Amino acid sequence: MLGMVRSSAIKNNSQHTIDMVRACAIKSVKAQMHHFWQNGKHEVHLCLAWSAYITYITAVGFVWSAKLHENLAVGYEGLLSSAADFPRIAGYKPTTDVEEVLDQDLIQQKFQEILGDESCSSVDAGLTYYEGDGSLLKNLPTYKENKGAIWNLYEQYYGSKDFCDEWVTKALKGGVFKFDNGKVDFSKFPGNLGDKDDPDGECVGREECAKKATAYICGYINVFQYLEKAVVKIEEGEGCVEQKGGCTTASKAWDSAVAFFVGSAEGVDGNNTGGPGNGGQYGTQFYALGDKRCDDFRTCGATGDTADRSTPSKANILMLGLFQQGASAIYAGDVTNARAIIKKINIQAAVPFIQGTLRYAYRLGQAKGNKPKDKEVAEGGTFLAGALPQLWKCDKKAAKIVFKELQIGSKKVNKGKTNFKKVLKAFECNYECLGITCAQIGVLFDGDEFDAEDPEAETTKPRFPQCTDPRTDVCAKLDDKTIKECKKYRSNKNTLDFKGL
Repeated sequence: MLGMVRSSAIKNNSQHTIDMVRACAIKSVKAQMHHFWQNGKHEVHLCLAWSAYITYITAVGFVWSAKLHENLAVGYEGLLSSAADFPRIAGYKPTTDVEEVLDQDLIQQKFQEILGDESCSSVDAGLTYYEGDGSLLKNLPTYKENKGAIWNLYEQYYGSKDFCDEWVTKALKGGVFKFDNGKVDFSKFPGNLGDKDDPDGECVGREECAKKATAYICGYINVFQYLEKAVVKIEEGEGCVEQKGGCTTASKAWDSAVAFFVGSAEGVDGNNTGGPGNGGQYGTQFYALGDKRCDDFRTCGATGDTADRSTPSKANILMLGLFQQGASAIYAGDVTNARAIIKKINIQAAVPFIQGTLRYAYRLGQAKGNKPKDKEVAEGGTFLAGALPQLWKCDKKAAKIVFKELQIGSKKVNKGKTNFKKVLKAFECNYECLGITCAQIGVLFDGDEFDAEDPEAETTKPRFPQCTDPRTDVCAKLDDKTIKECKKYRSNKNTLDFKGL
């Protein structure tokens, strides 16, 4: 009922609506108190009452927020109507022509096709393409005039603005990538190519490290550099604001960020073909990563609690909503709001990076002294390369611990001695600092087939339990054991100034 009232609030925007919300919340509280008091559960009703009150406050805030932005929305909606010729991008409505950027995912697709059979000769061919016809990937990000907060963070961690190209080039060549906080050796994989009946190629590790980095890490930086360009064009003070001066350069940069984030393969709605637990056609850009991992962690759909691959991930849904809000801010020249939205987008972007890291850390942890697969070492290490700077921003020691557990080319990892629990706790203990919740990450089912119509689907057990998050569940409390465990993962807070994050 609260959800219905809240929808009404958006439309009516009136005191009457707020009164309806209040009445609904009070009615809900009274019902809960009566039920639990009758059943002797006196401690619980206060907690639920507070939860209902929070829902009421949120709804009221939503009403006034909508009213505050009403005038701006009218102008921007008019612009959207006039931009009818530009097709949607996974639901996002651009106001400029960004087809050229949208189609750049075909370069990534070609790169992956060349690397496809995982042979060392294919990796050599991939290097030729990467340095030749596919050099767009090598030169990411495309906008370099001003360094945004995200690129700056990754440069601070790796010690080089060209860290992404260095990673990919060393991976393709089978070399050593040295950076400020460690090194990875792409020449030393365990040598486990999997099942003899269907083995991986001899250079599968190098192949995975290269293609995952260009698609997800380098591509991720490129998306945020486009967003930075949009804001900078307004800040330059040359009247580059659509609402005031008619300049579309900033809006085009913002739309380009979405185009590169999604890519042409995802279509106008961003939904994957295929029902729950089967099939599903993904693109090659960062958007695809979110959808792949939501299937593993059951965080797909608007509610973020299903493995239905026919719907986008909750993280992607939230990011695209933020992108659309940001487009409105850019249109109006609202730099402060645009930067705040960029920060929120980055928080959601961390979700698939962390999910990918946890998925492969779990698999590597199951090796228990046996050789792990080259492919899993490569994927775990590369997803971690995307997540590490974010974790390092919160706590240096936590980042150091996780790196040792997933370090590509290390004896520890190659001998199957990855400690999954350390990786899990390092992230969980810093979720609050990262701005994300336990529910947003979900729990790992690792691709177990899921069909809402299958009664046995609910009996599938997750690989590990979901953590407790008092911030989102007012009835939850951290136990003493968790508090004690988290101390070592929060013991070396990063004191550097990360502006814009």
